[in-house]
Amino acid sequence: MSALDLAAVMLAIVALVAVGVLAVVCARLTRLVGELRESVGQVSAVVPTATAELSDAADRAALQVDRLERLISTTGSITDAVDTATQVTLRALSSPVIKGAAIASGTRGAARKLRGRPRGEGNGGGA
Repeated sequence: MSALDLAAVMLAIVALVAVGVLAVVCARLTRLVGELRESVGQVSAVVPTATAELSDAADRAALQVDRLERLISTTGSITDAVDTATQVTLRALSSPVIKGAAIASGTRGAARKLRGRPRGEGNGGGA
């Protein structure tokens, strides 16, 4: 056998090994593609249900946000009403109370003068 024949045989052996390796790789790729298709099928079966559930959850959350906004608005209105009522009550009652206290103080002073007692003396008698 000549060198050329030896090179051809070696090249043929290398080619056969390469074909064998490629056959194994192709078989594994075929199996992986099958598993991938199965996984995609499972995900495709789950996605519509999950999408519907997420959409429902988003709708419920939006309704809760709207409800919360209405509650905050109502609370603000109640707070404003209570503040206004407090101010009106304070204005309405403070002036008569102050006037009543002034009248009582003046009446006390007049009663003391009529009785003839100076302002500094107490009510407890004993003279």
